[in-house]
Amino acid sequence: MALENASYAALSSLKALRTRSEITANNVANMNTAGFKVERQIIHERELSSGKDKVSYALDIGSYTDMSAGAMRRTDDPFHVALDGDGFLVVQTPEGPRYTRDGRLQRAPDGTLTTVSGRPILNDNGGPIVIPQGVGRIQIAEDGTILAGGQPLDQLGVVRFPESRPMSRQAEGLFNTDEAPQIAQMTRVQQGMLENSNVQAISEMVNLMQLEQDYQAVTNLDKESEEVARKALNALFGAPV
Repeated sequence: MALENASYAALSSLKALRTRSEITANNVANMNTAGFKVERQIIHERELSSGKDKVSYALDIGSYTDMSAGAMRRTDDPFHVALDGDGFLVVQTPEGPRYTRDGRLQRAPDGTLTTVSGRPILNDNGGPIVIPQGVGRIQIAEDGTILAGGQPLDQLGVVRFPESRPMSRQAEGLFNTDEAPQIAQMTRVQQGMLENSNVQAISEMVNLMQLEQDYQAVTNLDKESEEVARKALNALFGAPV
């Protein structure tokens, strides 16, 4: 293997490994975050050999979000909701509507229904939802209708997007897309439930172990390249380098 190829392979692989470690660390950190969707790295690889070590020249393309559903768990909190289907709750932000699967809703002191980070949840007409104190038992039907004391009060906005269109991940468990939202008619709202993250603990632990092995292999290649360079300079200049 040419020296410059070995060095370039090591550098590109280290860059890809750094990105992979950041993605994996974020997945692990959000293993218990409701509605979190696991992120996966996209790389193109070409195997290069150097003695007994084999590493890949890695081209870091980017990442994608696995939007598959997580398992549901019961909390019996009347303001917790899980979405059974491909829908999203609509969240008001200063930058415009954003979308989430995190159903840990709460009632602010002024009655506004918000996300766990305090951003207003929007209704099916794009407006904030206000649930006054003292209105009685809160129920949320499968279609998102909010009932207070048995009387309809408002309705959660639940929307979906074409599966072929990727959504960009943002802070606070929010997603964004340029696509126009559609009514998620097939999504059912489950009150007193939360959707777990779809992070698979065993898979991420295996990923961490593989990261360590890959990093060691790349480090060995880099050291080997340095030794080859040292010997070449020594041969050229006739003195130890």
